[in-house]
Amino acid sequence: MRRKQISRIPALSLAIILSLTGQSVPAVYGADDRISVTETELSFDMALGIKSLETEMFGTIAVSLISVTLPSDGVEFQVNPDAGFDARTNPGGQIIGPDASNFKVINNSVVPVRLEIAEVGAVGAGDVTFSETFPGGPVQSFRLVERVSEVKEPGTAILVLGRADRHYTGDADFEQYAIYPGKRGIPITDLQAGEDAGLQIYGKAAADFYGAYQFTVKPTLKISAVRAN
Repeated sequence: MRRKQISRIPALSLAIILSLTGQSVPAVYGADDRISVTETELSFDMALGIKSLETEMFGTIAVSLISVTLPSDGVEFQVNPDAGFDARTNPGGQIIGPDASNFKVINNSVVPVRLEIAEVGAVGAGDVTFSETFPGGPVQSFRLVERVSEVKEPGTAILVLGRADRHYTGDADFEQYAIYPGKRGIPITDLQAGEDAGLQIYGKAAADFYGAYQFTVKPTLKISAVRAN
C-alpha cells in the first residue's frame, strides 16, 4: 500500500483486509410461479363412505444471495495528534480523510445485513515505519490501546471504525468499539435492504518522540444477514 507523509503531521495509514462471509436467506415463491402438479384419480364405492390416499408434498426454498459493495483497497488516512479529540463531541477531530462519500458500504441485497469487524490481526514489526532516531533517545514503539486514557505514551493510539453519522455518549461507549489486536465481533452498522452508509475512522493518537510514523492495521470485515426476531 502507498505510504504518504505530510510535513509536520504524523502520517498514519490504515489498511483494511476485507474477508466477507454471507448467510443465505430464504425467499418465498410468488403466486405467479408455475409449479407442476401430478393428479391421481381416486374412485371408491359410496357404501364404504371413506377412502384414504397417501400423498407427498415436496417444498423447495429459493435462496436470495447477499450482495454488498465495500471498499476494496487499503484505506489511507492521516492523524494530527495536536488536534482536539473528545469521544462525545469530536471523536474524529484528529483524523484527516477519507471522505465518507467515497468510503462507504452499500447493501445491494433484498434483506437487512450487518457489518462488523470479525477479528483484528496483530500489528507486526513490518507494519510500522518510524522516523530516524538519534543517539540517546528512547526506543521507538507502537501499540493500539483499548482505552482513551491509555493514549499518553509516544506511539500509542485508539481507533474506531463506524458510520459517518455515529455519535458516542462518552469514552466508555467509544472504547467498546476500539480496533484492538485479538478483539472479535466489533459491530460497525446494520443496513436495511438497498441502504448505503458512509464510514468514518475515529480515534486519538500520540506522536512518536522522533516525529512522524506510519502503521498498518488489519481488521477483517464480516457481512451477515440480520435475522428477524
